[in-house]
Amino acid sequence: MMRDHPQDHAERYGRQLIFLISQPRSGSTLLQHLLGGHTQILTAPEPWLMLNWIYGTRESGITAEYNSKYASLAVKDFLERIPNGSELYRRAIACAASSIYTAALQAGGKRFFLDKTPRYYFIAEELFEIFPQATYIFLLRNPLSVFASILQTNFSGNWKKMLAQEDRRHDLITAPKLIADAVENMTENVIVIRYEELVIDPVSTLRPICEKLGVKLEPEMLRYGGRVEFKETTFIDPRSIYKHDQVVDSYVDRWRELLDSPEKRMLAEAYVRTLDSRALDFYGYDLEGPLLAIKKSSKKSIVLDRLLSAPKSIPEHGFNRWDVAKLFIGRLFSDKKLRYAPARFAKRLLTRATKVLAGRGDA
Repeated sequence: MMRDHPQDHAERYGRQLIFLISQPRSGSTLLQHLLGGHTQILTAPEPWLMLNWIYGTRESGITAEYNSKYASLAVKDFLERIPNGSELYRRAIACAASSIYTAALQAGGKRFFLDKTPRYYFIAEELFEIFPQATYIFLLRNPLSVFASILQTNFSGNWKKMLAQEDRRHDLITAPKLIADAVENMTENVIVIRYEELVIDPVSTLRPICEKLGVKLEPEMLRYGGRVEFKETTFIDPRSIYKHDQVVDSYVDRWRELLDSPEKRMLAEAYVRTLDSRALDFYGYDLEGPLLAIKKSSKKSIVLDRLLSAPKSIPEHGFNRWDVAKLFIGRLFSDKKLRYAPARFAKRLLTRATKVLAGRGDA
C-alpha cells in the first residue's frame, strides 16, 4: 500500500529527473548529447514513458482496440468515487515512473536521468503536476528551421507525404502553442533555451542548467563525440549528430537552402501564417524578413494570399487555413485557369475546400 504523501514522492524522485521538451527537429538530440556527456547525467534515446499513463484519462488523442474513449470515461468515473481519486492517480503514476527511472539510474550509476521525449509537449503541464520538483528544459528553434528540417530529414523533401501525417501537423502547429502555454503556466523549475544560442555559445547556454542541477559544468561535455552514443535504436537520427563530435552552427540558416522549390516556399509561408500569434510572440523570432525572402510576386502568391486571408476558420465547418492551403498547394502549380483570374480561382478553391474537408467531394 502507498502511504507516502504525494509531496514526499515529488521530493524523493522529482529532483533527479530532467525533462527535455521541444518540437521534433529542434536540436534536442544535440542538447541531449551535451548534457548526457556529464558524469552525473544518464539518458536514453527517447523513453516516451509518460505519454500512455497520462493519456489514460483523456477522452481524445488516443485510440485502442478496446475503445479508449470509454476506457478514459470509466477510469474517471471510478476515480470520482474514491476520495482524492485524481490525486491518487497522479501519485500512482509518480510511483510507477519513479521506480523505472530509479532502476535506470541505479544501473547506470548516475545521479540524474534526462528524459528527452519531444512529444511531451502534449503533457508538459500534467508532468509538472506529477513531478513539480523535476527540471524542465524547453528548447525553441526558428519555426522555419523546424519546418524545413522535418520536410527534408523525415520525408526527403516530399511535402505531400509530410502533409498526409497527422502527427506532423501537431509537431508543426500544435507544439508551439502548447509549449508557450506550458512555460507560462509552469511557475518554477523551467529553463527555456534557444537552439541558435546553444550552437553559438554552448558554454553560456549549458551553465544555467548545470547550476540549476547543482553540478559543475564539465568541459568534456562540449566534445560529446564518443561519450554518448545510442546503438540499435530508431529514436535517434544519426545523420547530423554523429557527423560531428562538438557543436557547430552551420545548421542555423540551412532552412533557406532546403526550401528549394516554389511549392516548399509557399507551404512554408502558409505554415508560419497559420501558427498561433501568441505562440509566435513567445518564440520571439522575427519571421517577417524571411517570409519576404521566400515570397514570390506572382499570381500564385495572390491566390495564396486570398486563401490565407480568409476567415481563420471556414464558416460552418471550422477548418482552418492550413487545411485549405495544404490541400491546394499542388493545384496552384497545375491549373491553367489560374493564369487568367487569380481572385476568382482563390474563391473557387475556398468553396471547394469546404466540400472536400467536410467529406463531400474530392480535391
